[in-house]
Amino acid sequence: MTIKEFAFTAQQHIQTTTSSQFKRAHIYELISASFGYKSFAAFNSEAIFVDSTIGSAANNNIADLVGRVIQLGYPGEHASNVAKCLADKLAEYSITFIKIRDLLARLDPPKPEKSRDPYYDEYEDDDFYDDIDEEEDEEEDEEEAKVEVDTGIDFVNSPVLMESLQQLAVQNHPDANYALAIIYRIPEPSSYLYEESLRGRKLTSIERQWVDEYLVQKPIYEKYQHHLKVAALNGCQAASLEYATTFDDGAFFTLAEKMDGDINALRMSEVAASLGFYESSQVWLKRAAEEGSNDALEELAESGEYWALKRLGELGDLAAIRALIERELDANHQEAWTWHHLALLLGKDFTKSTLRAYHDGGMYDGQEYDDDYGGALYVAGDEGVYMPSIEEELNKQALDAAEVMFANIQKSQE
Repeated sequence: MTIKEFAFTAQQHIQTTTSSQFKRAHIYELISASFGYKSFAAFNSEAIFVDSTIGSAANNNIADLVGRVIQLGYPGEHASNVAKCLADKLAEYSITFIKIRDLLARLDPPKPEKSRDPYYDEYEDDDFYDDIDEEEDEEEDEEEAKVEVDTGIDFVNSPVLMESLQQLAVQNHPDANYALAIIYRIPEPSSYLYEESLRGRKLTSIERQWVDEYLVQKPIYEKYQHHLKVAALNGCQAASLEYATTFDDGAFFTLAEKMDGDINALRMSEVAASLGFYESSQVWLKRAAEEGSNDALEELAESGEYWALKRLGELGDLAAIRALIERELDANHQEAWTWHHLALLLGKDFTKSTLRAYHDGGMYDGQEYDDDYGGALYVAGDEGVYMPSIEEELNKQALDAAEVMFANIQKSQE
């Protein structure tokens, strides 16, 4: 049942019960009141009607509904019956509501950044950490699959929701159009076999099935593109970014940069880079790092941004600390010793050599070299960092500074 059909049914029920006329438009006013809104206009500005599997139920406060009926100009003697009739029908047909922003969060939940262990050490046992990364990726894939299963909602076949979104979409409501774009979002279907069939190619049975699938998917993809574009042109930044990347259109990225409101700086940086706007990408990457993105910090640190490298070091990132030691040895020996002391407190001594001989090829390829087996070998690792001596007082100051950073790292891990 659509909301229009519900409104008609509720209107007929009220008129039959009260033996009086009741305007269809006022049904929407009463439904909105049952959801805690002062008017349908207020409701319509931020929420939509949906089915019971998706939204929140009405509070059905009869006293509030009675007051709204009287506000709408109906006689007091009918107000109680009208309110009860509407509440009964809402419960019978399980009409609920949801804020569009909440719907968008359910349709397309933001993906969290991968958390990184501050004690991660890329200088030792790289294969071990590669295995951990693969396991984490598999776990994240499983979690994403669980989200899809747990949601268990077929939005397209929710008539009340789709009707509500489409009514707002024709009014160029940005979030309603973006919600519809997400619902219709599919990869672009290939038209190759369809075009080949038009040229006279005789298709196999499986190829005819693929053509049939294309003819089903094509209008869905066109709806996706249409609603995404309308959402973008009417102020939805997420839609602008998605349109820019999906359809390789830099104009929509430029449009997104001009929009106000909440902004995902890391996403802006990624999109800018994908479109070749490298200068803009760096600006957004720095903003993302300043807002607390570890991914952005790491990327900036790798590109040589000192403040990003230092921030990672303060978080206990051993790779960053190693880089800071080497960097400061050319500029400030006391600062280099500060980072060296912090590394020691974290259990890592970068002055120790990691040079090792490994088998090159054969049965033991990549394993630490064993003279009993002989054969070709290669050497990997480094000799370790040489720390020049400094005055005792300067060394004490360096240790004190390192201990402060170490205490902050431990506190952050609690």
